Amino acid sequence: MPYGFTGAPATFQRLLDHLIGPEIDPQAFAYLDDIVVVTSTFEEHLQWLKRVLDRIREAELTINPEKSKFCRSQVRYLGFLVQQDGLSVDPEKTMSIVEYPPPRNIKQLRRFIGMASWYRRFIPQCATQLEPLTRLLRKNNSWEWGDSQKAAFESIKECITSPPILACPKFELPFVLQTDASSVGIGAVLTQETEGVEQVIAFASRALSETERKYAATEQKCLAVVWAIKKFRPYLEGYKFRVITDHSSLRWLHNLKNPTGRLARWALELLEYNYTIEHRKGALHHVPDALSRIYEPAREIGAVEEGTYDGETREVGEMYTVEEVDTDEEICALGIGAIAETCAVALTTDNWYNDRVREVGETPRKYPGWKTENERLYFKKPNRVVSQVVEDLNEWKLVVPKESRSRIIREFHNGPQAGHLGVEKTYHRVALRYFWPRMFKDVAEYVRRCDTCQRTKVEQAAPVGLMGQRTTETPWKVVASDIMGPFPKSKNGYEYILVIQDLFTKWIECYPLRKATGKKIREILDEAIVNRWGAPHVLLTDNGTEFINRELKAFAQERGIAHTTVPPYHPQANPVERVNRVIKTMITAFLAENHREWDEHLAEFRFAYNTAYHTSLGTSPAFLNFGREPQPVNAVRDRRETNVAIGEALPLEWRTRMEKVQVLREWVVENLEAAHQKQAHYYNLRRRDRQFGVGELVLKRQHVLSSAAQAISAKLAAKFHGPFTVSRVLSPVVYELQDTNGRAIGKIHVKDLKPYVTCLDP
Repeated sequence: MPYGFTGAPATFQRLLDHLIGPEIDPQAFAYLDDIVVVTSTFEEHLQWLKRVLDRIREAELTINPEKSKFCRSQVRYLGFLVQQDGLSVDPEKTMSIVEYPPPRNIKQLRRFIGMASWYRRFIPQCATQLEPLTRLLRKNNSWEWGDSQKAAFESIKECITSPPILACPKFELPFVLQTDASSVGIGAVLTQETEGVEQVIAFASRALSETERKYAATEQKCLAVVWAIKKFRPYLEGYKFRVITDHSSLRWLHNLKNPTGRLARWALELLEYNYTIEHRKGALHHVPDALSRIYEPAREIGAVEEGTYDGETREVGEMYTVEEVDTDEEICALGIGAIAETCAVALTTDNWYNDRVREVGETPRKYPGWKTENERLYFKKPNRVVSQVVEDLNEWKLVVPKESRSRIIREFHNGPQAGHLGVEKTYHRVALRYFWPRMFKDVAEYVRRCDTCQRTKVEQAAPVGLMGQRTTETPWKVVASDIMGPFPKSKNGYEYILVIQDLFTKWIECYPLRKATGKKIREILDEAIVNRWGAPHVLLTDNGTEFINRELKAFAQERGIAHTTVPPYHPQANPVERVNRVIKTMITAFLAENHREWDEHLAEFRFAYNTAYHTSLGTSPAFLNFGREPQPVNAVRDRRETNVAIGEALPLEWRTRMEKVQVLREWVVENLEAAHQKQAHYYNLRRRDRQFGVGELVLKRQHVLSSAAQAISAKLAAKFHGPFTVSRVLSPVVYELQDTNGRAIGKIHVKDLKPYVTCLDP
């Protein structure tokens, strides 16, 4: 038989009726999937049990041993405890009321009185019995839970769990299942109407698990329905019944289109039941509401609010007060919707809200799109897309007073079922159920200031940081250096290349290294730069340990060189990076398949680079350094004639030539500036300018490395951390930061920074 057919219970009942048969009744009978064997003696019981099991085997049916009970002196069956002495009410039916805890504050007391008042017609002298309890609600009365209150409380519970309130089920009458859920529990009461009077068949309640407390409010209400139907399955299976809930959205439960997740699972489980869902206002839903809130933790007695009792039961929802929730985890535990409902009915100091409630109540014709219901204010704003296809069940939006708005936005943005999405998605999530003036502006401001979003999200815009420029007007005053490698170890044992470049003439030096140590780099800088071209004013390197060490620090101090570094994680700030790519290309093109000979041709590669024409220079680095072009190895021109001409040249001519070279260098300064402007123009087309001032708060990008041992994934780590304070502006694109304790962080490129806005949450 296919699972989920509403006619399945009746079909299965006919099968069991045929299987058991009238010939073995009353020793054995069946109700749906429950088969009961009843006898007077143990020996007789075994005979009839074997007879029933044989019939089940002949029909090729099976039973579940784990769900079966054999040879019992008493069993629970259809709400009764069946035993040798006869029938008695199953204690489980009334357990939720019998174990109902004594109220410990005014809010819990009002809830219990509301439940008792629902059955006041069945409680003899109800007002008199409730008087010791209602006395505690009067103004200026202190909270004293004494013997009279305890006696009244127990007496009321006894009345609720006894006839005529508690009745036996009559299967010829329809059942009514009332359910509700709170943030901590779910409750249900199964009833029947006899001559227009509601009578209770059973009560039930349970606490929500930690996982269930994180469900959305709608899912919690739906869970209450599913759990209650399964709880009372022996009464409901095979019969048409009504489900009453105070959550109007559940009316679509048995008409879901393409359901997914737990809703799909629940909808599938309920397919076999024949039921309708009806909505009841919260003001009339006292009993299941009270049962669902049994598990709420009580406040301190001294913290309860004072109030008066007017002799009539008020809506339970009206009595809830706004409680502070300090963490996102607590919000998630309450579920989407729970906090919002509490905030919306709380007492408010919002003058606009109070005035509008009064105006709508006094002159409703003046406000056709507004209404008040149960002291709540609603605004009609249907979804234009949804309303064209189906009925918009959420067209009446709950209007939220000012003091509750930020908490509602936080609930619909911060929770795991909200996902810290952007402004548009968060706004539409809130606007589905709520309304207040300038709501989009409030949502946008909250999302902009969200601390978690600022740390975990990258900006969906062009990268920041315009092209900077390092100016130098003299050869060998600003020198940059970098390490290439490691390469495959050459036949000579080399693995690295030290590259040095004069930023004015673009002249480079390349030296193979076996190990990239500070001592070896210092020796080469002395030999190749200081002793050949003189000590530069500035040495520019990255932040690698081969450059940041005691050897290089001493070298720079002894020779009066300013050793500066590029910002971390911004290697393109070092001009040598471009040279590295050229050298790597030349090595790749020249080596073919033998990758262990890369070090044997570095001198030729250096010559090729230094004698090549540079657009930004208008000549070669060699000519700009020496005033002449070095002679190629296989020059067509006669070397002897050239050497004679050079040897016979007068000193005056060489002096004139070098003066012209100096003029050329001055022209190169202008040409370098023009080349930079051209490069910056195209580079900045894909960039945004962003500048910070001293004292501004910023977040710094963090570069996390994945680690299987530490269970860290770089993809899941927060993108930024901080906030930090800008302590110094080194350039339009480089800043120094300090943390909240005043500790220096170092220089950071603007591309790794983003402004930090203080979060609105307390």
